[in-house]
Amino acid sequence: ESKEKKKKIRKKRSKYSKKKKKVAKPDEFPDKLKDDLEMTRAELAFQKGDYPKTITYLEKALEFTKGKPQKARIAFILGQLYTKTGNSESAVKNFTTALRKSPDYEMEFYARINRAMAANGAGSEKLTKELKKMLKDEKNAEYKDQIYFALANIELNNGNKDQCIRYLHKSVAVSLKNPRQKGKSYLQLADMHFTDKDYLKAQKYYDSCAQAIPEGFPNGEEIKNKAEKLEDLVFNLETISLQDSLQRIAQLSPSEQEKFAK
Repeated sequence: ESKEKKKKIRKKRSKYSKKKKKVAKPDEFPDKLKDDLEMTRAELAFQKGDYPKTITYLEKALEFTKGKPQKARIAFILGQLYTKTGNSESAVKNFTTALRKSPDYEMEFYARINRAMAANGAGSEKLTKELKKMLKDEKNAEYKDQIYFALANIELNNGNKDQCIRYLHKSVAVSLKNPRQKGKSYLQLADMHFTDKDYLKAQKYYDSCAQAIPEGFPNGEEIKNKAEKLEDLVFNLETISLQDSLQRIAQLSPSEQEKFAK
């Protein structure tokens, strides 16, 4: 009797086993978390130094994000990354998005500044006018050094080197509470003079930069080393210049020397 029962059970089992098993479909990823997922992917790609992938994930995150503040934040980061990768058109577009979406004045200010810097000469007249208008606004009193720095870079992109230098000098002059920006302005002045092989001025600006920059400034040690190494060269150049001048005076006749002295 027990054998018969076992046969029946086996028969029943085999009958069910022949039926196709239904495969359960996994649940779809929740829409409300998709922006977080893409932001996490972007962060991982950024840590690996893969900027193109970071941009791709952030573009998707921007698509899924609903709130204005977060949209502004993602657009701002995209603007920075596009600037870093040399895509000025996309950088300007994203900084403009950040500007429109941001409820925060500080982000609005930096979006304007970064947009002007990323423009790379395109529409510079309009941007220059906008930045000069910002200089007159009392709200921007503490940001004047950054505005002058942005104006300097617009002029540099347009090939107006002298005007760029004038704006950099203004940036340094008004920079009282922002050592990082002061350092950036001094560094640009130093690099420009170094490129022109005006080592006397370059050394002085590298030295000023080394004294102004805070801890953690990019390539801070390299800047300090450059200032120190140029010091010997500058000393020798100044010695040569002085001796040349003295020898020129020595070769003059007594009457010419008197005339020169007067």
